[in-house]
Amino acid sequence: MKSTLIYRFLFGIVLCFTLYVLAYAKPLADEKQKKAIIGFYNVENLFDTIDDPLKDDNEFTPDSAKKWNSSRYDRKIQMLSEVIASMGSGSYPAILGLCEVENIAVLRDLTANEQVRKAKYEPVLIEGPDQRGIDVALLYSKKQFKMISSNSYRVNLGDADRPTRDILHVRGKLKGGGPTIHVFVNHWPSRYGGAEKSEPKRIAAAQVLAAKTDSIHQLYPDEAIICMGDFNDYPDNRSLTEFLPTG
Repeated sequence: MKSTLIYRFLFGIVLCFTLYVLAYAKPLADEKQKKAIIGFYNVENLFDTIDDPLKDDNEFTPDSAKKWNSSRYDRKIQMLSEVIASMGSGSYPAILGLCEVENIAVLRDLTANEQVRKAKYEPVLIEGPDQRGIDVALLYSKKQFKMISSNSYRVNLGDADRPTRDILHVRGKLKGGGPTIHVFVNHWPSRYGGAEKSEPKRIAAAQVLAAKTDSIHQLYPDEAIICMGDFNDYPDNRSLTEFLPTG
């Protein structure tokens, strides 16, 4: 019997997220299982103030044109924390994907903020090849989710001068019940140079994602897959309609 494939596209102006859900065979939850909030947030250049000689992060230092100092950084952490705390209307997201994150240290600062400290978030970030040093990441609440493993996948664009972000893959289980979940956090190449000219780059990312999700579905048909991120494309663009599985 062929498994049912469910797609959902959720777009939020305030949270700036795109959530693309693939649920194979079993639903993420039934009426007897505790519901959990799962989301994605583009935190838009969450950089610390320290110059990293291995990254092109000079735009975010105290001496830069942005005057990116400790006061501005602390204010950004505070504001991001307030948004995350408000996502669940009294409860924190169990799983929250992020993009445009510089390093694990800024995530430690974010999760230590008083607004979200009670969630007991654990950050996951694997450094990728992006020249500016921005990566995708994931926060999971240790109260609500148990991580089994984490990995990342390289998207080869054939352009060594402008490598793109890796795709982050986290596998685990919600403590409220339900199947094992595979979460893929994406930040696909931008539309720099024009949507049509840059489209092959996003298609390349889609092909990597499709290969990984298809492999998981073949090996673990009863496990759920969630793909989230900033895809830099719309639901009707070819990267999503033609190069990701449709059922």
